[in-house]
Amino acid sequence: MVIKMIDYRYKEHTREIKVPLELEKNIEKIFSTSVIINNINEELAKFLVDDNGILSALNKEIMTWTDWKYLKESCKSSSRMTFENNGILMEFLCQYILPNIFDINSLLLYQEPSFEDPEGGNDLLFFDSKGNVFIFEVKSKISNNYSHTELKKVIKKGYTSLFCSSEIKNHKKICIARKITEDLYLSKSKKDIIFDSLETIEEVEGNIISLCNNDKIFLNICIIGNGFNYTDEELREDLKDALFSNNYCKRNCKYNDTTNHNCTINRLQKSFILNIISIEFPEELSVTELNNKIIQRIEIGKLDVQ
Repeated sequence: MVIKMIDYRYKEHTREIKVPLELEKNIEKIFSTSVIINNINEELAKFLVDDNGILSALNKEIMTWTDWKYLKESCKSSSRMTFENNGILMEFLCQYILPNIFDINSLLLYQEPSFEDPEGGNDLLFFDSKGNVFIFEVKSKISNNYSHTELKKVIKKGYTSLFCSSEIKNHKKICIARKITEDLYLSKSKKDIIFDSLETIEEVEGNIISLCNNDKIFLNICIIGNGFNYTDEELREDLKDALFSNNYCKRNCKYNDTTNHNCTINRLQKSFILNIISIEFPEELSVTELNNKIIQRIEIGKLDVQ
């Protein structure tokens, strides 16, 4: 039986991995999700076009014929590009998958359904029923040989992107999140909590670490890719090496202690929740093939015709 993405039980395929004792002040929780999909290019195209996956991924209520036309042209442009890491697609998938794992809802509404260019700033924003806000830094990699050391590099990249940048440059996303918050079916007190958190995030101004002390804001790193190959023990050892050492750190980062080869950001009392989403499939995820199948389904359904 072929399991479609829209029917996949993501929460049931998510498990919690014990945080290493040495990192209990840095990582609150570690989750690992396994998504096993056959015929990945075909199934993704069906999910995005036929099963309203694009609506969920883009957080849109309806796709007009002009939206479909824009997406079709975007896919054509993406197919002509010479890149292999389709990070925008993975960001869209996280927008759909994460609420199916955790009890959270998106605070983002993508203005145009494009697979070409991401919005600036940290990738995703969510909220829960208590009014807590969740920042997700998404890192993805498509690889034929995804060893645990490759996973370690991507985790460190997500860690430095979240904590070591000078500011969270997502004023546009915060503006969108405010609009969405206004229309939420929540009490005024819950909305006020979200508004206050969004204000705090927007005004962090180079002091992102201060968000770790806010009990209404949760920092998350989400790593998504294909066929992760690691054991729990390898992951625990890799995390200690990635977070405590200055391996893969930018040399000019202010938290890089080049003398002692340490990453000094590990002094945080509260840090982040790590989510690892492994999308496993027997054949290669091809950006070009996927885009072509999306284009075909749009044309078959005449979705881009007025």
